[in-house]
Amino acid sequence: MLRAEHLCLSGRLDDVSAALQPGQITAIVGPNGAGKSSLLACLAGLLDPYSGSVLIGEIPLASLAPQARAQAIGYLPQSPEVAWDVSVETLVALGRLPWRAGAEADRAAIDAALATMELSDLRQRPVSRLSGGERARALMARVLAGQPRWTLADEPLANLDLAHQQTLLGVLRDQARAGTGVVMVMHGLAEAMNHADRVLVLFEGHLLADGPPEAVLDCATIRRAWGIDARWLGEAGRRALILNPPPAGGRG
Repeated sequence: MLRAEHLCLSGRLDDVSAALQPGQITAIVGPNGAGKSSLLACLAGLLDPYSGSVLIGEIPLASLAPQARAQAIGYLPQSPEVAWDVSVETLVALGRLPWRAGAEADRAAIDAALATMELSDLRQRPVSRLSGGERARALMARVLAGQPRWTLADEPLANLDLAHQQTLLGVLRDQARAGTGVVMVMHGLAEAMNHADRVLVLFEGHLLADGPPEAVLDCATIRRAWGIDARWLGEAGRRALILNPPPAGGRG
């Protein structure tokens, strides 16, 4: 379990608590400025709240040695920027640094991550010669190569085309089935509704709703958090969010 207890972060989070379960995909959603990325960074140990704590199991995350923390948690940043112009293979290999498991195990993990993200043919290409979507996939492969118990991803779909969005959602579902905890910041409410097991809705730094997507992404919550009047169409797993037309006689 990955647990946030009463997290407060000046101007960004206000008393946020949640107990996240392994084997599930949890989506963190909310309007711009709601605190989504801040919560994910706190869960990853990259931001220190001024009060509250994050625990992995029963152990405070802050007390873990850096290597143990890196073995437990893989973090995908929102930005696809890379500091060094290394090859795709070298970038992905960075995910193995916390393990020191031996050349054979490292090679197998790197090859599997490259194949999963459809990058095997690009393994020797410098990062500077990748498209934005290819770079995003390479960064995701770096996380996968680390074989973390928890995968934390900040808007992992943002730089991908539709086909690769579906591929990545399938990869993350497979991870969850294998027992990994997956936590994603998402902007698309339809993707959260159709692919998440659980949704946290943040609004102005508060946890507004927490539960199964069908329960928390209801029209009233969407209206309160995003200020839009909408409805869901379609069957479970294939739902689309449709904006309602303005009332008759309203401004055009």
